[in-house]
Amino acid sequence: MGELAPYRFFTVDPGLDASGIARWRSGVLEDVRLLRVPYKMRGKSVVERIVRQSHELQDYLASLPDWAGAPIVGERMKHRGRTRGKRPVPPDDLINLSLLSGALCSYWLLPSEWKSSVPREVEQSHSKSKLSPEELALVEAVMPASLRKEAWSAVGIGLSILGRCHLRCGWGGWS
Repeated sequence: MGELAPYRFFTVDPGLDASGIARWRSGVLEDVRLLRVPYKMRGKSVVERIVRQSHELQDYLASLPDWAGAPIVGERMKHRGRTRGKRPVPPDDLINLSLLSGALCSYWLLPSEWKSSVPREVEQSHSKSKLSPEELALVEAVMPASLRKEAWSAVGIGLSILGRCHLRCGWGGWS
């Protein structure tokens, strides 16, 4: 286990259409939102989509000047024959997600480091059970609901860092 989690930090679950971002202070979820790629940009190049989310993140951080320098911890993907349903995930998708994670985050965790091999639905159920009613309301307010899964994963990463849920990955100044 690493040392105690920082007083304040962000967690990010990168997604090519939307990335979930959660803001934590003193072990409590303060805010959760999506960094979204507008629908009209979904056919654009990956670079344009990454730049768009990076700008959106920078605008969000600029609105929080007292948070300058707070760590941003995100998920980094590994291939290992992943599937989406019954179809294999194209390696290029994972490369693109890794590029996005590199653009948005200052520290990275593999999914196995924070949730093991737990399916998304189970991970979300565990996270829901560990949130206060106020924290749960923040996540449930994220719209559109079809992209809320990105917000839930960002919250799950934070709960893991804090030792409130999933594997306790602890804070260790990840690479």
